[in-house]
Amino acid sequence: MTKNIKIALLVGLFFVLFIYVVNVFGSYFMPLEAANLNDGEIKNGKIIFFSWRPDSGLYILDKDGIKLFTKDAGIGRCSNDGNYFMHFYGENALAIRRIDNRKIEKIIEIPKEYAMVSFDWSLDGSKICFTSNTMEGVHDFSNLFVYDIDTAEIKQLTFFKGSTPWSITNPKWSPDGKKIVFECPKNIEKGDDGPPISIFTINSDGTDMKDMLLNSGVSSGGNPSWSPDGEKIVFITHYDGEKYNDVFIINVDGSNLKRLTNDPWQDKNPVFSPEGQQICYVSPRHDNIMFGSELFVVNIDGIGMARITPPYKRKDSSPLRQWATDDFPQWSK
Repeated sequence: MTKNIKIALLVGLFFVLFIYVVNVFGSYFMPLEAANLNDGEIKNGKIIFFSWRPDSGLYILDKDGIKLFTKDAGIGRCSNDGNYFMHFYGENALAIRRIDNRKIEKIIEIPKEYAMVSFDWSLDGSKICFTSNTMEGVHDFSNLFVYDIDTAEIKQLTFFKGSTPWSITNPKWSPDGKKIVFECPKNIEKGDDGPPISIFTINSDGTDMKDMLLNSGVSSGGNPSWSPDGEKIVFITHYDGEKYNDVFIINVDGSNLKRLTNDPWQDKNPVFSPEGQQICYVSPRHDNIMFGSELFVVNIDGIGMARITPPYKRKDSSPLRQWATDDFPQWSK
């Protein structure tokens, strides 16, 4: 028996033993730092989020707790009045669904030559901005588009080319509908479509694209979202070369950077509460093998951090994915 075969057998035996130990003793793997967390509740509105607790689908968190919204939907956006939810539906389509009775009231089919990667719904309900890595039927660098729901007209806002699909993503409308914030390679205007990634704003007509982090004190960022008054952006970044993502807020002009979280976890997907005084974000605070994450809140002054969705252990899941993953929160009225 060769040395390489022996090593392969030992690695295989170790993996089988590891799976057995996790499966037998999995109930003892608890979320890290669980005893030190302050469980909290949201003060107003409702949060719609994606999870596997236990079924894969969308869930609603409000003052009465967590309940299943729908199993046949994924990532989406709430309407401004909090009565509707738009989400991906089928192949390159979006559905508008009532939140109270879960019924779909409208399906919007985007032409297939525009393969949607991410989208957002304007607060007045009239337009959709989306990113697509398909231009004229050819898979290429992603760009930003606006779709008019009434006329079905599509307008392209950015015209970058590159070899990295999905490099422009996470577009979000400003509350007044005049601007869109999104993630994009920092040096894309110089023809470089690689990292680092920064946060840009652009007018809804495609003019005046700006790197809002250019003079902010941080070199990269992602997961941007607007404050209700349109004056601030909440986002994540590896501050000063640190290993983990933390949550920050900043003025739209790139001034007054403020750190809200400072922990050894990969915080992500932050959003403002409807009144603008709290931030909801996702934090995976389990052993990395367990893949779990929950929703947390923190006040905009950086205090009052609390977990608002409890850890959920999935009994029928693989021992390597025992904890449910709560993600992509949308906080509405």
